[in-house]
This record gives sequence, C-alpha cells and structure tokens, in this order.
Amino acid sequence: MSLRVGLISELVLNGSHQSQWLDANGYRSCFCIGQGTVAATWIIQAKLPDESIVDVANYAPDGEPLASLLFKAGSGKYCTTNAMCGLPIRFVASVPQPGAKLWAIFKA
Repeated sequence: MSLRVGLISELVLNGSHQSQWLDANGYRSCFCIGQGTVAATWIIQAKLPDESIVDVANYAPDGEPLASLLFKAGSGKYCTTNAMCGLPIRFVASVPQPGAKLWAIFKA
C-alpha cells in the first residue's frame, strides 16, 4: 500500500515559536522538513474538542534526550504516529526560528 501526499503546509510561526493549527484529520503520517532552522526542542500539540491543548510528541536536538532534529535541512523526519490522532495539531519550538522555512507534508 503506497501513501499519497494529501496536503503540503508551509508553517507560519507566530512570534517565531508556534505554528498555526493544521487540520491533520484523515492523514496517517506527516513528514517535516525545513531550511534555515536553529536547533530546538519541538513539541507537537493537539487541540481537543473542548479547546484544551495537549502535547502529543516531543523532539529534542542532537545530544539531548529524545535526540532528533525535526526540521533539519536536507533530511526531513517523519512525526511519530502518536501525533497523527485526527485532531488539529501545531508545532512549537523552544527557541525562535527567524528566517526558517518549514513544511509539514501530510500523507493519507
């Protein structure tokens, strides 16, 4: 079974830290890639129907626990399937990402 690209979203970071909410409903995976990023811990958050927000995934830069670079130029990374829960999701960086270009590619 091949996965097909369903949606490509450029992330717009509010205050260089937090992306807009993305509708991940109906997608099974999300591939993240970026340019001009700064090493950061990234948290993927989901919005519950009652509007409360929960963390569903956590990615830390190389050399730290949960080591990874979620938005690494030249080599993207798939999000954990835990983040693909059918709820709106957003990406939150621990440090500003000035000038970074980030994309989330959702596959059905």
